[in-house]
Amino acid sequence: MFIKSAIIGIITILAIIPIIPASNAELWDLIILVDIENGTIHPGQAPTVTGMVVNHASSPVGFVQIHIRSGQESVFTNTDENGHFKATLSDANRVPGTYIVNIVGKTSDGKTGIATTQFQVKGDLTRTSILEEKLSTAEARKYLESDASDFSKDPIGTMLFNHYQKLHQEFLKEVEASKKLKNEQVFIEQQKAIAKELRDKAIEEFDPKIGIFSGYKYDDYIKNLNPEIRDTIVNQLNFTKNLFAEAHLAREQILANGGSEEEARQAFIEKITITKESLDNFEKDTPETIENSTSAEQNETPLEETQESEDQNETSQIGTDESDIKISVDGKKIFVNINGTNIEFFVNSTGIYQVD
Repeated sequence: MFIKSAIIGIITILAIIPIIPASNAELWDLIILVDIENGTIHPGQAPTVTGMVVNHASSPVGFVQIHIRSGQESVFTNTDENGHFKATLSDANRVPGTYIVNIVGKTSDGKTGIATTQFQVKGDLTRTSILEEKLSTAEARKYLESDASDFSKDPIGTMLFNHYQKLHQEFLKEVEASKKLKNEQVFIEQQKAIAKELRDKAIEEFDPKIGIFSGYKYDDYIKNLNPEIRDTIVNQLNFTKNLFAEAHLAREQILANGGSEEEARQAFIEKITITKESLDNFEKDTPETIENSTSAEQNETPLEETQESEDQNETSQIGTDESDIKISVDGKKIFVNINGTNIEFFVNSTGIYQVD
């Protein structure tokens, strides 16, 4: 019985010994410290791998052959005398995603080290980029560079050949569609540039002059207005003139204080932009509106008429017994409609001009 138990114990010990890790297990001879300079890139950009090779005493190891591999691409380089290395992966046409980079270092006397890192490609996945990635593998290149007759006796090879040929045709169609879309976008931008050039040329040829709010033309225009609305129109025109003066002054102050041209332009636009609320408030302050309001209070205007007057104010419109005035703003244009007659003013950084 004792002998039997001893035999079982010996067999058990022999069975356990192989799975006990050795205390003197061998480590990698080299330690590779690695990083990606541009860890996040976009399609068309290439990642740069940098690093340093040291031994277990943290001393740099020079002249180590470095093999960097990511997907199907391999790059070889060497560390300098201080153990540093740097290499850029040339394959920049990558679809968005995360990519693993493996680095292997080896000395001339057989010492080895291994490290792994990764980088990320930002962007949106497109059908073109996905197909391009699938066609960039070694297997895809093999079947794309072959002929169908090469796989006449290989059914699996024939199937893969047809698969990659079909992917290649889809890729060519996607590229053609992308070129067409790009050409359309270029055409649109060209048309915008032409339109802008023609507009600027028309303004230059028209050569509008400052002086809309003075001179005999202005005096004749005011003189021929209906007396009942003349003060209202004068107030509105002066309001526009003063608004431009304030905008011009704000622009000049920003430039004088060292501000940029864009900041000055933005301040100018904000000043000349007339909100509907401003128009409503302006109309409420005009003599005509005040007179109508006073008259309504004295005569106890019915609720229906009061509501109608409020609706007119909301549409930036002033009404009298014989005249109807409406003001509207569209970007840099101001329109004054008097009994169906439109008067248009154009506002830019040089002045306010009446458009004939």
